[in-house]
Amino acid sequence: MEKNLPFILVLSAINIPLFIILGKLFFGTWWEFWDCIKFWFKPDSWSWIDGEYWDDFKSELKLGVFFAACGFIVYGEYTLIIKSFPTLVYRVNELF
Repeated sequence: MEKNLPFILVLSAINIPLFIILGKLFFGTWWEFWDCIKFWFKPDSWSWIDGEYWDDFKSELKLGVFFAACGFIVYGEYTLIIKSFPTLVYRVNELF
């Protein structure tokens, strides 16, 4: 897998527009996305003290599912391409 890292990075870069569309479906607005990031960095105990525990939980869950979905998309495309066009992976890796 490490030898195919350049190909995976290129595949991830190509998927950025798809990740943005997926983010719009998950979060709706950029503000909601940044709120999820804020809750991700905020310790759960502080959220509990502030009375925002369940908002924190929902935001972290939403962000985790979003990151997992993006990872599964890249993994699925990688698996499909490596089985269908094995020489393409090696040609892309030779560029880097």
